[in-house]
Amino acid sequence: MVVHSQVLHNIDIVKLKNLSNVFIDFKNSPLISIMGVNGSGKSTILHALACVYKPISDTDENNKFTMFFPPTDHFDWSGTEFSITYSYGDDSKNYNKVSKKYNKQDRWTIYERRPERYVKFIGIKTCVPLIEFENKGQRIKYRATKIQTTPLDELIRNQAGFILNKNYDSLHVHEYENKTILGVKSGKTQYSALTMGAGEQRIFTILDTVFRAQNKSSLILIDEIDLLMHPFALQRLMDVLYKEAIKKDHQIIFTSHNTELFKLKDKVQLRHIHQTDSQTICLPNTTPDVTRRMTGESVKSIEVYVEDELAEAIVMHIASSLGISKDVFINKYGAAINVFTVSAGLLLSGQSIRNALFVLDGDVYITSEDKDKQLKKMVTGNGDKIDILRDEVLKKITQFNLPSNKSPKQFIFHCIHTLTVKLDKENEEIKNIASDIVNAGDQHNLVNLLIQQMGVNKEIGLNRIIRVASQSPDWSSFSEQVRVWLEDKKNELHLA
Repeated sequence: MVVHSQVLHNIDIVKLKNLSNVFIDFKNSPLISIMGVNGSGKSTILHALACVYKPISDTDENNKFTMFFPPTDHFDWSGTEFSITYSYGDDSKNYNKVSKKYNKQDRWTIYERRPERYVKFIGIKTCVPLIEFENKGQRIKYRATKIQTTPLDELIRNQAGFILNKNYDSLHVHEYENKTILGVKSGKTQYSALTMGAGEQRIFTILDTVFRAQNKSSLILIDEIDLLMHPFALQRLMDVLYKEAIKKDHQIIFTSHNTELFKLKDKVQLRHIHQTDSQTICLPNTTPDVTRRMTGESVKSIEVYVEDELAEAIVMHIASSLGISKDVFINKYGAAINVFTVSAGLLLSGQSIRNALFVLDGDVYITSEDKDKQLKKMVTGNGDKIDILRDEVLKKITQFNLPSNKSPKQFIFHCIHTLTVKLDKENEEIKNIASDIVNAGDQHNLVNLLIQQMGVNKEIGLNRIIRVASQSPDWSSFSEQVRVWLEDKKNELHLA
């Protein structure tokens, strides 16, 4: 059977080293960055993923659990249990989605029963300069030097030059003793990997792995991708990897500590791993502010968590109307589903959410039953303690009161279009521009198109739009739950 179009959907870990009861999905982007503090289990996740497939051919990399989880006097890894969900196409034109369980009792899962896929793991040892493996204190003589001129070699050379902002004139292979190493020529200087900088060496290693992975739908795992890499080079590396992964349907999953990746969410999906006393939490696509909060940094008196910039502008307008904008800090958590992982994650990590509110847009997870169902997926287990925790989180999740079948953006436009009060010239202009937008193509583009035609930046545009929309008689009901909570907090905390 010919297998193609392979996709790793998720890993569901019951117990693996210090990881417990955590579900991590790998959807929505070919590039996934696993982030977290030291010791959170990032590398462990990569090590497990490196072993879940068997090689397609005898010459491919064949990673086994004992390579990454060797038995020691302290651990034999008994009780390890996790599963993956993956899919693939076959030669009968069927598309199959399968779950596969892995565990360690007396022995690990039988390796021959693993699904087949081309997998490549790049560990942090590739960060060590090659000369440190040699360091013989004597002259190294190359037996032969060959210029690499295949289209693939030229592609690697050009992309490395782009990432490092450097012109490489040629790519070489040097042979000495029984070894073969990379070399380059730049201007008048020719040198091998023995004299390359560690960051330069690693970029060539990563590019060589990714571009020479000829099997479509390969899985490439890179530990600490940003190690020894300048932020500018990291951004360009992400551009190159994203294009190649899209072109060949590769999945590239890597670990990182670099907050530069928060700026690249159009290409890289983030998975933040956080350990609590009772379980591991995976927070998808969080912001640096949420990440800092998870580790205990205190912020302003009141915290409000919202989905996006529009919701941020709405909440800030409400806070301003109450005279407490200076006391409110707003975090964005992204997609609506993230509200459950963020809110539960904070509480599980021992952080107080007494003065925090988590606001949904109001177009999904509307009922208490919807919210409870999603929260149970994030906070597993049974017992009074867990039930109390879930109840505490649920009390902190609220939403805007949207009319049926309307998104927040559509509601804002409705408020502006139906205004009958007299407006000043600035606000009248906004109403006229909004009235002229009959078809924005995608309703999600309504507000962006309005801001574009206003000719201002996004932050100013959103604030002006919300100021106009808030004059609608429908505004009070829409914002009521958030406004009442903020007003109560103002009184409780004696804020001026």
